[in-house]
Amino acid sequence: LAKSILAKADFILLDEPTNNLDYESKCLLLEWIRKCNNGFLVVSHDRALLNSMDEIIEMTSKGIFHYGGHYDFYEAEKNLQQESLKHQLEEAKRQLKQVSSSAQSSREKHEQRYKKGRDDHRSGRQPDRKLAGAMKNKSGQTEARNKIVSEQRIKQASNALKITKSQLEIKETIRADLSATHVPAGKNVIAIENLWFAYPSQPPLFSNFHLSLTGPERVAILGKNGIGKSTLIQLILGHLKPQQGKIQCGVHFIRFLDQNCNFLIPNLSLVENFKHLNPTATTQNAYAALASMQFRNVLAEKKVGDLSGGERIRAGLAISLLSNIPPQLILLDEPTNHLDLRSIKAIEEALFCYQGAIIVITHDVNFLENINITRSVTL
Repeated sequence: LAKSILAKADFILLDEPTNNLDYESKCLLLEWIRKCNNGFLVVSHDRALLNSMDEIIEMTSKGIFHYGGHYDFYEAEKNLQQESLKHQLEEAKRQLKQVSSSAQSSREKHEQRYKKGRDDHRSGRQPDRKLAGAMKNKSGQTEARNKIVSEQRIKQASNALKITKSQLEIKETIRADLSATHVPAGKNVIAIENLWFAYPSQPPLFSNFHLSLTGPERVAILGKNGIGKSTLIQLILGHLKPQQGKIQCGVHFIRFLDQNCNFLIPNLSLVENFKHLNPTATTQNAYAALASMQFRNVLAEKKVGDLSGGERIRAGLAISLLSNIPPQLILLDEPTNHLDLRSIKAIEEALFCYQGAIIVITHDVNFLENINITRSVTL
C-alpha cells in the first residue's frame, strides 16, 4: 500500500486491501482514498471501505449489476429491487393462476355444451340434423381457437413467472433454536488477574493485565497488529502459560473458531463431523442442525476440506452451536477475513441468535455492531 501511495499512479487497483489491517491502518487507508485524486478499482467485502466508493459493481450468479453510489446506497437500492421483484413474482403467479383457471373454465363450459348437444340429439330435441351438425362444427372451431388463445396466454404467463424467478435472489436465513446456549447473567465466565506474559527475548505483551467476563457478555478485543490479541486467546485456551497471574474459566465448554475452524476434520463430511463431535446425535439430528445453518440435503454431505472459508466458519458454528452440549463461550479470531458479504451476514445472524458469551478479535466495526457487542477492551 505504501508503494502504491508513493508511485503516484493515475489509476490504482486494490484487491482486498484491508485484510489483515488493524483498525488504525484501515482508517489511514480510507483517509488516503478519500483525499486521493487517483482513480480506483477496488475488490473488497469491507463495508467501511465500500462506503468510501463512488460506485458499486456487483458480480452475482444472476449477472453483473451497477449501482451509482456507495455501499449503503447499493444495499438500500438492492433491497428495493428485490422487494419489487417479490411483488412482481406474486403478480406473475396470480396471473398464471387466473389464466389457467380461465382456460379450465372455458374447457368445462365447452364440455357441458357438447354433452347437452349430445343428449338433445339422442332425445330428439334437435329437429334439424344439418343445423345440429353446423352448430357442432362451429362449436368445435370456437373451442379450437379458445384453446390456442388459452395456451398462448398460459405460455406468456409462465414465461413471465420464469423470468421474474430468474432475477430474484433467494436469501436463506439462519433459523435455529439456540436456547440451550444460555449463560446465566451472574455466571463467572472468565477471570484474568495480574497476568504477565512475554515471549522469549521479547518485551512483555501483558503486565498486570486484568479481564473479567460475566454472563452472556460479548467482548471485542481491539488493538494494533502485534499487540497480543491472538496471544490472549491462546492464553485463555491454555495453549500458552503465563509467567505470572492466573486465568480462571468458569465454564466447561469453550469453542475457538479461527478462520479455518481447525477442530473440524477435513476428510469427513459435515454430517460425519457433527456426529463425531456429538456421539449421541442421530443422522437425522445432524441433517436438521446443519439445515438450520443453510447446509441442506447434499450440502450437508460435503467434505470439510472442500468448503470455502465462509462455509467452513458457518459449518463450525452449526456444529458447535447446535451440538448436544453447546459451548458457553465462543472465541473468534478475525472471523470475517477473506469472507464474502453473504458469508459474513450469515455468521452475524448465527452469532446474533447465540445466547452464550463471546470474545472476538476483529477490526470489522460493522461486524461488531451486527452481533451486538456488549463492550470492547483495547490492548
